[in-house]
Amino acid sequence: MLIDWSQNDRNKTTVSVYSLRATPAPTASTPVSWEEVRAVSGAGDPASLSFLAHEVLARVARTGDMFAPVLTHVQELPGL
Repeated sequence: MLIDWSQNDRNKTTVSVYSLRATPAPTASTPVSWEEVRAVSGAGDPASLSFLAHEVLARVARTGDMFAPVLTHVQELPGL
């Protein structure tokens, strides 16, 4: 296991799912669908995938928790 302590810095953007970022307008790390990524890629508007905390709560209420399957999905790693 690697604990990358260097990620705990105001200039880094990697955070756990549903974590708030330390910015003036605290956006939340939010799971998105591949369809949403493709739509943004085509439209050229990455800001449309930026969510404030209240927007994430409304999104989860509307679409469900897109991260939930990670908690029960069983994976098998190949042997080395």
